[in-house]
Amino acid sequence: MEKVVLETREDKTQAFVLYEDEKKAGEMIVSIQGTELTAEHTEVEPFYRGRGFAVKLVEGMADYVRSHGMKVGVLCPYTYAQFNRHPEKYADIWNKGK
Repeated sequence: MEKVVLETREDKTQAFVLYEDEKKAGEMIVSIQGTELTAEHTEVEPFYRGRGFAVKLVEGMADYVRSHGMKVGVLCPYTYAQFNRHPEKYADIWNKGK
């Protein structure tokens, strides 16, 4: 079973981390300032690639942003591609100015 959780590390960086059966499968590095979340980088561990986990990270981040009344600035190429490819899913949260 997969789950996506927002974690804050010792160095204060934050990431949405996807776990499958309690093992880290991938992560999306983000920064949060007020009501703006910036998606910086998404990466899936080699063993888990090709299974749609990067999409699950984007969806988990989007769910979090919506539930907290936030907007998303996108620096991550993968997240940018998903937002561009599926504007109907992400138009409500995408801050295209960032």
